[in-house]
Amino acid sequence: MTQDNKELLRKLSAFGMQIDPAWQDRLDEPASLGVVLETMLKLLEKLEPPHRPYD
Repeated sequence: MTQDNKELLRKLSAFGMQIDPAWQDRLDEPASLGVVLETMLKLLEKLEPPHRPYD
């Protein structure tokens, strides 16, 4: 496991996310563009909810 992957798992754990041990062997696998874009949209919706009042 690379140092970058170890750091990623450490940050996720510190954030409170439960880490599946199987992820450690799969961190270098490619993700489909659809998965990446869906994750990005979910994050953006949490940061800026679409039905939030303007004031």
